[in-house]
Amino acid sequence: MTNPRLIASTKGADARRYAADMAAAVAAATGQQPNDLFQLITSDRGYVVLARLVEPDVATALRVRFPEIAEERREDRQYPAGPLAANVVAPRAGTPTSAS
Repeated sequence: MTNPRLIASTKGADARRYAADMAAAVAAATGQQPNDLFQLITSDRGYVVLARLVEPDVATALRVRFPEIAEERREDRQYPAGPLAANVVAPRAGTPTSAS
């Protein structure tokens, strides 16, 4: 995530070039479209999410290069055997259980 208003106010005349560089780097790291990211980064918003569920080392590398990018750590539940016995661990919303 980042703050487009902060980038615009701190980078001044270089803000668009900086946003283009940031968009290209995030796109290369996450497989997204640079133009879509550029639109987010240059929007008049105080908070935008650039990517979700990015590997920690990738996020750290992006943050080192672009200090305006912030990381938000989130837990991601994973089931090693896929859906097998997933309802015993934790049923997913909308998934019928034996009690249903």
